[in-house]
Amino acid sequence: MKQCKFICVAKILALVAVLSAGVFVLSACEAPPEVTGGENGAANEATVGGTLERSGIQFTFDRITRHQPNPAVPQVSIPAEGNEFILFWFTIQNTTDEDYFVNMFDVTGRLDGRAINASMSIWDIDDAVIWGTVEAGGVSQGYVVFEVHIGWEVIELRYHWLVSESSMVFTATQDDLS
Repeated sequence: MKQCKFICVAKILALVAVLSAGVFVLSACEAPPEVTGGENGAANEATVGGTLERSGIQFTFDRITRHQPNPAVPQVSIPAEGNEFILFWFTIQNTTDEDYFVNMFDVTGRLDGRAINASMSIWDIDDAVIWGTVEAGGVSQGYVVFEVHIGWEVIELRYHWLVSESSMVFTATQDDLS
């Protein structure tokens, strides 16, 4: 019993450590049905270079890239064989007079029409992840990561506005990689 409590506590501490790292990876596996978005079921959609706005918060989908390992940093996160890491880069501008929190749990994805689930990982990238507070009148830049199979065709990130049950949808193809 004592060993079981120790293992449970260790698992909780490991999860807290990963969450505090602020990095979030979405991997290709089965997920629950997606949330329908937008007013009357319509979602707001954008591709690379596009900007979507909701309640004074602007999400600009800057670019999509493949993860290039930093040789100076040990590789903690390695994709499964046949997979690669893809990064969605965003600029978020808060034009309101209140701080806005970008929550990693409000993100889901789809890969080639199939829902993908969320998982966490640690990264070797110096740039910031997108999660956290965007101050009133402020701007934040960063990325969201997906682990996908090599040869994917269409990838989609959905940022859900839980209060209104609508979502912003950002879509890319292999041709969009920079």
